Amino acid sequence: MTLKILPRPTGKARFACAVSKKIAPTAVQRNKIRRWLKEAFRKNQTEFPSGIDLIAVVSKIPGRCSYQKTEETLIQLVKPWSQK
Repeated sequence: MTLKILPRPTGKARFACAVSKKIAPTAVQRNKIRRWLKEAFRKNQTEFPSGIDLIAVVSKIPGRCSYQKTEETLIQLVKPWSQK
């Protein structure tokens, strides 16, 4: 997963995600991944700095992906920005 972080002048952090058909061929699979990412962002919103836009681009999915693994990955990718 690639995370693009764009600064914005004010406001809370916002989140968007993109999952291509090459990664998850069915809409059910793509929506499940999107739901996991959005829920991970919602639950950990206090961990993210305010005034940024987060865009997650899912590029590869391991065979057995879980919500916990998705949440951990998202937090690890944002951690360097949280400390700034």
